[in-house]
Amino acid sequence: MATVSTGYDIMDRAGLQAWLREQAGDNGSRRHRLLRNLPRAVAAELTPRQRQMIALQSRSQQAQEQYRQAQESLRNVSAFRHEWKNHIAVRFRSFYIITGNILVRLDAGFYQLHLLALCGNLIFAQICHTK
Repeated sequence: MATVSTGYDIMDRAGLQAWLREQAGDNGSRRHRLLRNLPRAVAAELTPRQRQMIALQSRSQQAQEQYRQAQESLRNVSAFRHEWKNHIAVRFRSFYIITGNILVRLDAGFYQLHLLALCGNLIFAQICHTK
C-alpha cells in the first residue's frame, strides 16, 4: 500500500514560482499604458470642483516657481552690482586720491593767480588778504 503525501512540499512551491517567473515576461508595456492612462482615470473620478482646485493649485505652484526665479534673478543682479561697485572703488581709489590731491594743488595755484591778478604783486596780495 503506497502512502500518498498530503503535506506541503516546499520544492513544489519553489518550482511553481520559478516556472511563473519564466512564463511571466516583462510587464513594462502594461505599466507604461497604465501610467499614460492614469491622468484620464483620475480626472474621470474627480468632481468639477476638485478638478478646479487641482488646476488652481497647479497654477499657484507655477506662480510661486516664477516668483522664486524672479527673486533669484534679483539677488544675482544685486550681488553683481555690489561686486562691481566694490571693484570700481578698489580699482579707482588711488585714482581719486591722486586726482583729489592734484585738484587741491590746482585750487591753491588758481587762488594765488587770482591774488596776483588783483594786486599785481603776490607778496602784497597775501598781506592784504590775510586777516
